[in-house]
Amino acid sequence: MIVFFAHLNGTTAINSRLPMFLRLDGYPAVWLFFMLSSFLLSKGFFQERFGTDPERLTFFYKSRALRLLPLILCVQIVDVVLNHILKGPYPFPVSSWLHELFIISGPWAHYYYRGAMASINSPIWSVMLEIDFIIILPLLIYLTKISIHIIHALFAIWFLALLSFGINIAFNGASAPSIWPQGYESHLYNCGFFFAGISLAYFKEKVNLKVRPPLILAAALLCLMVYGKLNIMNGSDLNRALVYGPLALVPLFAFLMLVVDTNYQKRLPRSFKELRPKLSLGSIAESIGVMSYSFYLSHRYMMKVISIYLERFGVRASVMSVVIMVFCLTLSCVLYIFVENRFRLKKSKEQSGGIQPAMIPSYS
Repeated sequence: MIVFFAHLNGTTAINSRLPMFLRLDGYPAVWLFFMLSSFLLSKGFFQERFGTDPERLTFFYKSRALRLLPLILCVQIVDVVLNHILKGPYPFPVSSWLHELFIISGPWAHYYYRGAMASINSPIWSVMLEIDFIIILPLLIYLTKISIHIIHALFAIWFLALLSFGINIAFNGASAPSIWPQGYESHLYNCGFFFAGISLAYFKEKVNLKVRPPLILAAALLCLMVYGKLNIMNGSDLNRALVYGPLALVPLFAFLMLVVDTNYQKRLPRSFKELRPKLSLGSIAESIGVMSYSFYLSHRYMMKVISIYLERFGVRASVMSVVIMVFCLTLSCVLYIFVENRFRLKKSKEQSGGIQPAMIPSYS
């Protein structure tokens, strides 16, 4: 949702009247997404739901493919067809259907000279990066069996490299190398979040860390304060925000992930009736979390199309934002029920004595 509101502000400038520290910025949410994804998938290996033996390794790759690829292909086809019908309202022109569907929408996208962010559906870049990580995750898990210190060392190298980059920025300012945009979507910039997730999953299985609630609340508040500071920094110096942000937030994210309960699993809905939330913030948040993958992957292009056509009628930014949110949530419900969840259930039927489909974590 943070990424959605960041994109919404970029499209409608809905929160332009708010102080800088209250404006939602999407970068930390992407960092947290990478850490959580790595943490949950690695946890599946450490709990032996997945494994590096041929049978469980095949199950891991099959489950991930059915979890991610059908929705990616569906959303990209819808966006490309709609873009063709509407004659390309999005600022990034599509050179060809082949380019959009098979060059950018694949694990090889980050090796392509323009990168996945050149897609008319820009969030596809982070999903492609996650797929690249999924491909090599079993190898990284195998390294932990040799020594978990290998993963710790990889994370330490990444963190120190980012720290040295931050020192360079502190001394050289605007003349320092820029991270945005090519560096931001690169493997070298993002690999540390995945390494952190693996280390956290390992520690979570080995150590039962108990912390008093006031300390957890203090860490959460500190995260919000750093997040607000990053919003201010982002408005004046994006390069600093993209370097200093991970240095400050990754340790805080790691602490919170270690101390909160990560075993809670919401029962996955199979129909619109089951997906409909109750009148409570917790229930609404859970329902949005269940379909978050559909929501994240489908919102960007639709948001731009709707805003362009509503601007022609002079619709106010506040009204436009509500229309976009309602449409994107509705579309996400449809995609979740008819595409994402359908393949998830099909995947679960192929399991023999495995976890029931209703108990698969919705956020992995």
